[in-house]
Amino acid sequence: MSEAMLLMLGGLVGGVITITGQYLIARLNARSRNEKSADLSQKYLSIADITADQLEERINLIGKLDNRIGELVQEKRSMFLEISELKAKRLERDEQFEAMQARISALQTQVNQDAKERGDLRLKLAEFEAKYRAMWQWLLALLELMKKHDVTPIDPPDELKSDPEIARVIQEIKKK
Repeated sequence: MSEAMLLMLGGLVGGVITITGQYLIARLNARSRNEKSADLSQKYLSIADITADQLEERINLIGKLDNRIGELVQEKRSMFLEISELKAKRLERDEQFEAMQARISALQTQVNQDAKERGDLRLKLAEFEAKYRAMWQWLLALLELMKKHDVTPIDPPDELKSDPEIARVIQEIKKK
């Protein structure tokens, strides 16, 4: 490219940067209700009659604003990432919470089922104990009847030999 083209391109870029800087400065100054600020924004908006020092000052100001904008963008990105991480953690926590609620519900169902089964088993045990007591009384009465009529009973099973009442009645029958 020729030098003239480069100069034109540099001038155009410089002009865009200057106008952008002036616009940003004007926006910043417009927010303050100070009359001095309004005069300064008018001063920055005028492109004609700019000295090299003023141009350098504005370029430096634009550079500072650009740096600050970059910092703000970076802060916004980091805040966005932080918010995204927090949302992901919250989602994970919610999923864990739902899983724990499902597990608690399943455990509660199992506890209820176990309690019902335990109640059923207690009823069956109570019925068995009542039958066992009645059968035991009947067996002792039967042995007493056998003793009364001199009938020798058969030897009881091993499980009943250890019972002292049965052993006593059988011994009495055998002694006769």
